[in-house]
Amino acid sequence: MSWSAFTISHEHKGKRVFYNPTHPRGRHESNVMHEISHILCNHAPSKFVTFENCDFSLRTCDPEQEEEADWFSGCLKLPRESLIWAVRQKMENEEIASHFVTSLEMVKFRRNVTGVDRQIQQGRKRWQK
Repeated sequence: MSWSAFTISHEHKGKRVFYNPTHPRGRHESNVMHEISHILCNHAPSKFVTFENCDFSLRTCDPEQEEEADWFSGCLKLPRESLIWAVRQKMENEEIASHFVTSLEMVKFRRNVTGVDRQIQQGRKRWQK
């Protein structure tokens, strides 16, 4: 199976997120957070995919919305404050990934884009003076 997750929108029953059960657990949560990000950002589908004899449809989003959902889902999955806490606990990336049930790639990405390592290092330098 090559799909990760998708959202089904139903006129009367709302939205439902489905994820690929063959992926690792941390990936499940990242996939679901990505779909939830689309919902929270009120992304308008660029295209609806409908199925004959079904009363629901799937949606696709444009590349800009996909990028925004990627970014926001990382913020939801591993918030900056949680990452600061983990780094201050001197947790290694693997420990952080395990603790927050996420991928090692997500931990590395969030550490890089948030700048928490630099912030904590600068804070330690101030205290050492």
